[in-house]
Amino acid sequence: MSTMALARVDIMAEQSGGKVGKLLSADLGTFQITAQNSAEDSYVAGGAFNTWSREKTMFISVRLHYALR
Repeated sequence: MSTMALARVDIMAEQSGGKVGKLLSADLGTFQITAQNSAEDSYVAGGAFNTWSREKTMFISVRLHYALR
């Protein structure tokens, strides 16, 4: 897990009075590839068929479920 994600999980657990336990499950959500630094590409059209740019940006959402102690 990235340092940023771990920091967020720790903050949420601390706010609820608990500590992060073991990882129970992980799910992959939206996976989108667009032209790098492009505000015009969208998930529906532009990013899906962009062949003019070799540089790409990936957006991947991951849902992690942890036990609390």
